[in-house]
Parts: sequence; structure tokens; C-alpha cells
Amino acid sequence: MKIFKSLVIAVTAISTFMSCQKELKFDNNGVSSGSLKKDGSGNCAPVTVNGIYKVDSALNVSNFVDVEVNVVFPGTFDIKSDTVNGYSFSKKGQVAFGTNIIRLYAIGKPIAAGTNNFTIKYGSSVCIFSVSAVPSNTSGAVYTIGGAPGACAGAIAGGTYKAGVALSPNNTLTIQVNVSAVGFYTIGAASTNGFIFSGSGVFTATGLQNVVLTGSGTPVNAGLSVVAVTNLSATCSYTITVQTGTGGGTGGNYYFQFNDGTTLVQADTGTVVALIVPNSPLVALSVGAFSANSDSSFTLAVTTTGTPVIGVTYNTNNIGVPLSVFNVLSATSGQVYQADFSTPIKNIAVKFDVIDAANKVVSGTFSGTANGPGGSARTITNGKFRAKIQ
Repeated sequence: MKIFKSLVIAVTAISTFMSCQKELKFDNNGVSSGSLKKDGSGNCAPVTVNGIYKVDSALNVSNFVDVEVNVVFPGTFDIKSDTVNGYSFSKKGQVAFGTNIIRLYAIGKPIAAGTNNFTIKYGSSVCIFSVSAVPSNTSGAVYTIGGAPGACAGAIAGGTYKAGVALSPNNTLTIQVNVSAVGFYTIGAASTNGFIFSGSGVFTATGLQNVVLTGSGTPVNAGLSVVAVTNLSATCSYTITVQTGTGGGTGGNYYFQFNDGTTLVQADTGTVVALIVPNSPLVALSVGAFSANSDSSFTLAVTTTGTPVIGVTYNTNNIGVPLSVFNVLSATSGQVYQADFSTPIKNIAVKFDVIDAANKVVSGTFSGTANGPGGSARTITNGKFRAKIQ
């Protein structure tokens, strides 16, 4: 009976902690708030326009505009532009606290050539951006890439590059070109380390100018990665430093990560801590974390009658002792994940590979299934954690 009461106390404490974490998600009905970044004239700034907008040509995923928003409350967003000259831009999704780049995708097709001014709104904030539509018979531009065939001249990489972390719109590569004849262009840049850059558009003037390429893919290995930038007729090279990732023993001192089938969910490395809570004769080891902006929270806990053991599997669907609890609230991916003894058909298996009381470090792995939105099953893979014991 004493063990059962202690178990209830331990589970109640963990559940209370997780309930507090969930409050982070549902304030303001989950809708984000903030403002669009713009200049003094009301133009979206910074803004990046990608793609070729040709009269009577249907637009696709290569036609998009990147704008920045400053988010003061994380959550969902739904940004749309007005329809101008037969096409428009829009995007729905999730944003975290702070600066976010929102990629608005185009739909429709331009009706006439010319400069089109679009207005977008986020909350009460409004800004304007321009897109040039070209005639249907527009030909390809003639231009050279700065530095080709050697090192890319004046190239600048934007964003942070980490092994195992997918590139975002923050990851860009700005290069120089010298245009001798106006027209449309397509430029690609490929590494041998799992990520690329690309950009397309229309040169409307001749001479030296910059082109911003946007990144995609996921770096595989840390270290120096050579990127080859080409327009098929000439190539230059640029080297990007890929940092060590934040998971799986290959990253920082402390980490928490897993895949949910489509998304890599991660905690900020500086916030991952573990608590050993003695509830005689039970011991609860709880690994908890928040993202840097406190918009996501993570809990992985084990309650047992003795010290947690390396190599032993602790299952969340166990209704006795030992048991474990898995709970994640992620504003980044917009998902709530849960597995514990109250969801017996879902199970997260937890294993410790390090429990070092002397150096105050604990690490391990986890995988299985958890409740997602509406109780749907989510497959959890590549779960890894390393935490500092408080």
C-alpha cells in the first residue's frame, strides 16, 4: 500500500508538471500574434521573391515569397495576399516566439506582364511586396557567375548549418552575377553532404547584382562542405561549415530529440535537465526540457522501486512499477504527444545508456507509439536524450 501511495504521489507530481506545460499551448486559442517586418514605407522588409512569373503559365512550388514576422505569442497563422493580375500568395502553419521566416506560395497564373504589388496581413500588421510578371515569350538571361570557375566571388551564407537538422528558409546563399542580357534565370548549388540551394527569377537589368538562393535538405556530417554553384554553363565553389548536431551523442552536452514520422522535434540544448525525486521506496527520474523561447516542453520520466538501471526497458503502458511517462508539447510542429499507463495501446520504450551520479549526467534512447492530435497514433523514432542531473 505504501508503494502504491508513493507511486500515485510520483505520477501526480509528474502529471501536474505536464499540465503546467500544456498551458503554454492553449493561451489565445492557439493563434499566434505579432507583426510583419517592414520598412518606413510599408514595404515588407526583408523580402525574397523566387520563381519565374510568366504570363499564362501556371505557378508552382518554385514560385514563393519569403517574409519575416516578429512573433510575440507562438501558435498558428494563416497569411494570405490579395489576388492581383490572376495570382496570389498564402501559407498556413505554426510559428515560434521571435523572428520567423514565412514562405508564402503562389497560386494562379499571371494575366498580363508588369509589376504587381501584393498586400499581406498578419494580425493587425500589413506590408506590401512587388513581383514582376514577364511576357510569355521571355527568353533566358545571359550572365556569368562571379568567381567561376574558381571560388564564388562575394558569396555569403545565411543561417546556421547543423548535422541532422533540416535547412529552413533562414538558410540562404547569396552570390554575385554579371548580367549581359535580361531574361529569366535558374541557378542551382549542390553539396555532397545532403543539402542544396536553388533560385530562379527574372533579371530586368544588366550589370553586377546579387542573387539569393534558398536552401533545402539536411546536412549529414559535421565539418566543411563544398557547395558547387552552377548555371549549367559555369560553376564556382563555396565552403560552408556544418556544425555538430544536437542529438544522438553527436551534438552538444545536453539534448532531447525524436522523429514523429515527418518532423524532427528537438529541445534547446541548454534547457535539458533531469531530476531524481526520491519518494521512498520509489525513485522518479524525470527528464524535462523547454525550447529556448518556452514554446515547447518535453517530459520523459521513469518511476521505479530502485535506481533506474542501464539497458533495462521501461514501458509507458506498464500499469505497475516500474513505469514511464512520455509527454511533449511542441509549438514548432504543432503536435501534442502523450504516452503513459492511461494509454495502454500506445507505448514508448525507454532505455538508459548512462546514469552517472558522480558527473551528474543521464542519457538514453526511446521509441514506440504515442497519442497525437485526437488520440491518433504517432510513431516515435530516433528518440535520444542527454540531460544534466540537478
